[in-house]
Amino acid sequence: MTEKIKELKAKLAGLEHEAANMRLGFMVASRQHGEAKAAMYLLAALSLTAARRAAVAVDNAVLATKKAAAAAKDVACIRP
Repeated sequence: MTEKIKELKAKLAGLEHEAANMRLGFMVASRQHGEAKAAMYLLAALSLTAARRAAVAVDNAVLATKKAAAAAKDVACIRP
């Protein structure tokens, strides 16, 4: 009977150790997940800012092209 109790105590100690290791692994994974999530949010925010700036740049390029075309037309009309 005492041998059986010793075996059960040893198994219990092993399971407690395994549970502690699993808890630690979960904490590490959870921290890494949080860091990755924060990085993705930052990347999305920066991408949105870049896209907005690119849209403004395209609008400015379109306006510059229209003005250049109008100026070229005026020059073409002045010169025979």
